[in-house]
Amino acid sequence: MNLISLRRNVGYKLLSLLIALVLYYVAYSQQNPRTTRDVLVQLKPVRLSGELTLAQPLPTRTITVSGFTSAINALKPTDVSGQVELEGVGPGEHTANVEYAFPPGVRGDILPQNRVVKVRLQKKESQRFTVDAFVTGTAPVGFKYSDGEAQPRHVTVRGPANEVARVARVVARVEAGENERSVQRSVTVTAEDSQKRVVDTVEIEPKEVTVSSKLNTLPVRQKLLVSVDLQGQPAAGYTVKDYRPEPDQVVAIGPIEVLNGRSSIEVTVDVTGIRSDTVRTVRLRPPGGVRFEGEPTVKVRLTVEPVEPPPLPPTPTPTPTPTPAASPSPLPAPRPSAGASPGVGGSGGD
Repeated sequence: MNLISLRRNVGYKLLSLLIALVLYYVAYSQQNPRTTRDVLVQLKPVRLSGELTLAQPLPTRTITVSGFTSAINALKPTDVSGQVELEGVGPGEHTANVEYAFPPGVRGDILPQNRVVKVRLQKKESQRFTVDAFVTGTAPVGFKYSDGEAQPRHVTVRGPANEVARVARVVARVEAGENERSVQRSVTVTAEDSQKRVVDTVEIEPKEVTVSSKLNTLPVRQKLLVSVDLQGQPAAGYTVKDYRPEPDQVVAIGPIEVLNGRSSIEVTVDVTGIRSDTVRTVRLRPPGGVRFEGEPTVKVRLTVEPVEPPPLPPTPTPTPTPTPAASPSPLPAPRPSAGASPGVGGSGGD
């Protein structure tokens, strides 16, 4: 009974369904009309031999797409692709077909000139580079990051000969975290030309390396007095009266644990056999891990004079011999008076 009723007026029922669909489409079209839009499509090669490469990048093409407004508004540039089929194509210049793909609800109006593209293929060139690793960031106070080390240290750059020739270096850059005490992480390497501009038309194998770095103490600057140590003896009869280093102090740069408490640096000067004023140039020998600012040499001016002989002792003055005193002469005897009798001690009597 039900089946018979369903079969009644089938034509009217189908017509009603068709009218309903048309009305729905008309209503939907009024609310969401069709529109067009131009999109820029980057052409990409597919099934290209691994031994070949594009001599120049493929161009972009402007394609007009159409569809309902909602679909066109939601369309992203990457939703439309243009693939260039290069399977079995060898080196040289070729005209290749382009196949476009569109998302559901969108179709493209492709002009004849956009369905083909000219490509020039050439064999890949390769060159080996040492990776320059750079570590940047804020190190703890008093420290700095050591030069980065890449592992592996070498990579291979492949591509068109003219593009490989542009590559001046391959770099790996790492940004250390704040106060990070050691660095070790994988990063993507980049090819750069002599102006440090990225060369993105080549391939790099491997694409990633591991960069490591550690903290080193910052070097300190300290002034050191130049101390002169004379060795040997001048020629006989000569002596070094004076010596003067030029400069008399130098600036040393090195670890604080090496320079802490040090105030001078000693140089050794050989004076063996010299007999006149002399200038000796001596190379400074720094402690381990220390370098000197400027030229690591000093000049030592030596003043040499003859040795003066010791003064002779004074000649002693002889003591004069004393002259003996003269004896007094005896007085003469008195003469006797007249009329007196000779005799000793006697006198005349009456």
